[in-house]
Amino acid sequence: MREQDTARRLLTFTVADTGSHPDARQAAQLARHLHSEHHFVEITFEDFFQAIPITIAAAEMPLLPASSFYSLCKYISQRVKVALIGEGADEIFGGYPEYVDQNRQLSRIKRNIDHLKAHGYQPGTQVLAIYERLAQAPTFDEYLKRLFEINLKDQLIHDHLEFVDKLAMSASLEYRVPYLDDQLVAFVNTLPLHFKANRALGIHKHILKRTAIEHYGPALLDIALRRKLGIPSSSVNYNNKFRQLCFERLPDNYLRRHELGHYFMSKEQLLLFELFLEIFERYRGILPAGFSMEQFLQERA
Repeated sequence: MREQDTARRLLTFTVADTGSHPDARQAAQLARHLHSEHHFVEITFEDFFQAIPITIAAAEMPLLPASSFYSLCKYISQRVKVALIGEGADEIFGGYPEYVDQNRQLSRIKRNIDHLKAHGYQPGTQVLAIYERLAQAPTFDEYLKRLFEINLKDQLIHDHLEFVDKLAMSASLEYRVPYLDDQLVAFVNTLPLHFKANRALGIHKHILKRTAIEHYGPALLDIALRRKLGIPSSSVNYNNKFRQLCFERLPDNYLRRHELGHYFMSKEQLLLFELFLEIFERYRGILPAGFSMEQFLQERA
């Protein structure tokens, strides 16, 4: 291979909690197919746990830990300063379960509304409006049109783009989002709905997967058709472990004894909120050197 070709070789990155994780194995397979220089970032639960305060400080919200993603960004930033990410593909091509299962989304929103009302709180008017708009769709196609429109607005911005940008920038990395190119989005919006979310076959991002298989061949068949895990799905495993840790270490009356405890559905949610207050009220958003997540947890045990 010529030196010029080597200098332009594609770099690819993935993160997981073990090399046997489906993300790790299939990312490596795809990298071999594309002849890219592939980097696998393996993180431990300790890495994940200790980075929780960093992710909350960066995201400026008491979110569920996203330490795996932060670790990936930190690793990439040591090699390049600008990278591509697939944010927006699910929103324009219909990649979430609710695009083929209408009841899933409605049940989730209704459950959250009922939880608020059960504790004496009135849900926001925007939430109620979204629920009514989806619930009153006369056909599944109309529901799908409304869902695409809703998810391409605040949900995409606040739950994805802002979050990704903040965590990446905290690791000195800039992300670009090619799926949200204006011309691509305009084109995809002209496609028939079943080209994107095929309810009859239960296939999300139908045309995107089909195009990938037709372009790259059968080698991508398993990768394109596998069950969606999310990015990075190792966060899900570690989130569950963190949730169990909070359940075991925090006292049974942890929610009851806190003046705001009735707002939260679990111990880890309240702990993350308290951590958020600690970072932004006590430290004004700047974590002091040596801040220990373990010590913070012990103080509330």
